[in-house]
Order: sequence, then C-alpha cells, then structure tokens
Amino acid sequence: MNVVKILIVGIFLNSIAITAKENKAVFTIFDTETSHFEKVSSKGLKERFLLKGEMILLDNNGKLLSHSYENRGWKFGSSDEIEGNWAFSDKEVGEFGIQHKWHITKEGLLKASVEEFDLIKKKNNYSSDVVLGKSLFKKDFILKDFEPIVWRVKSIKDKKLIIRFIPKIEYEEKEKSLSDFEISLESPVIYDTQNNLWGSFKGSISGKFLALKTNKGLISMSLYKFKDSEKIGYIEKGQLIIKDNKQKIYIRGENNFQNIDHRIVIYGHIFKERKSGAKHRTGWYSSSEEEVFLQQISLK
Repeated sequence: MNVVKILIVGIFLNSIAITAKENKAVFTIFDTETSHFEKVSSKGLKERFLLKGEMILLDNNGKLLSHSYENRGWKFGSSDEIEGNWAFSDKEVGEFGIQHKWHITKEGLLKASVEEFDLIKKKNNYSSDVVLGKSLFKKDFILKDFEPIVWRVKSIKDKKLIIRFIPKIEYEEKEKSLSDFEISLESPVIYDTQNNLWGSFKGSISGKFLALKTNKGLISMSLYKFKDSEKIGYIEKGQLIIKDNKQKIYIRGENNFQNIDHRIVIYGHIFKERKSGAKHRTGWYSSSEEEVFLQQISLK
C-alpha cells in the first residue's frame, strides 16, 4: 500500500534570541536536540509561530478552582496577522468575549492587541463573521521576550477567570503516515445544502477515528478505511464535504487541513437513525484504535 506523506509540525523550542540588523530581524533559536543555535528569518519565524490559549479559574484569593479543557490555538498561515475571537458562556462562571490580534514587525518585535467585549457572537451559523458587543477594555502589548499575556476577564467580578495567551515556536517538521493522521476541528458547524443545521460544537474535536452525533444523525469518519466503511466525502481547501445521496453536508470550522491544496478522501458512514434526540444537543466520540471506536459508536 502506498503511504501518503504529510509534513506536520513536531517539537517545540525553548529558547529564542532576537537581534535587529539593517532593519531586518535575525532570530536565533536554540535546538534542544542538537544543542546548537539556529538562525531563522522573520518569515521562517512566522511559519513556525504557534499561539496557544488556555483558561484558568481561580477564587479571589488566587486559589486554583479549575483548569478549562477549552484550549485554543492559532497560526499565521498565509496571513500577516493573527486575528482571533474567543467567546465563552457558562451559567456558573459567566460570559465574556475577547478579540486579539498579533503580528511580527520587520524589526523582529512581536506585537499584540487584546480587547474585551461584554459579548461576541457569530452573525449566523454559517459564517465566521462576528458581531461585537460593548468594549470593556483594550490593551496593546510588545512581547520582547515572547512572554505570555495573562489577561483577567473584566466582566466576571466574583472569581478570577484568567486567559493565558502563550506564544510558542515550533521547529521540526516530521513526516507522518496519513493512516496515523487525525482529523482535528475547532468549533465546527454542520449543515446541508438545504440549509438544515445538523449541529454545532464548542471547542476542539479530534481523532484518528471520529464520530459526530447531531440532531440529523451520526456521522463517523476517518482518513483511511475501517470495517464496513465507504467513501463518504472529501476534504478540500480546509472544508469537509460529506455526500448524502443528492445533497452535500458541510462541516466548517478551523481544522488541520487549512493549508493543504489537494483533495483528501474521507471514509465512514452516515447513520440517519442515530439522532441526538434534541435539536441543539450534540456529541462526539473518538479513538486511535479501530476496534475501540467501533465499540463506541455501536453503543451510542
């Protein structure tokens, strides 16, 4: 069997030095495996830059109450700027909306702008455009040492809800077999060509074998064949498209195939009878093992 190879990003570096020469940035990055410093251009740094976001809840005395599993990540991709919108709502904790923007200057400085709103919401279920509420606070940052930004949410008073934006540098590209590659989605929305909303999900969803349970049925999927699976669709230009008889089902949201130009086949099933039971209720199941995954979806 021919194995398709995809380049993915692997291991993080832990030391960065930045100098400016003739208005051009020179970045020196320490490789922890080979124990030497490697110079990279600002373009190279942009390609390796990864911004991670995490949420921590403390009481007003600083005692850790919980660490949220809603972690996020952003990359520059083909753009010169990262722009992210982070909306959160919880009955017990509260709600907030944060918009943040990042770019690397020609002089090698990492600049960021963070603005908090009382709410951020999507214009509709099929668009990535957002509506911004009332601005509560805005601050600009220059991160000379690539330090994280620690942001206390202003709209929540009785607890300390902390958002940490952590800049990281990836350095090693490794080849990985497509048969081991996961499908990774960020807050996906599923709808069909008849504009029926199948479901929407919050946070990150990933798995070598992945199943999404919606109010219209359960969709199981993987990038390679598993027991009784068939070709049900493809990934193209960062969008997952599932064929359902004469109509198509679209799964939209940030994913790990945004920058891959060629079409990738998806294998799986659509179980129309396996509905979530409520209009807005959704669920998902994943595993790295085929047998475990088949057991999961057979019980759901």
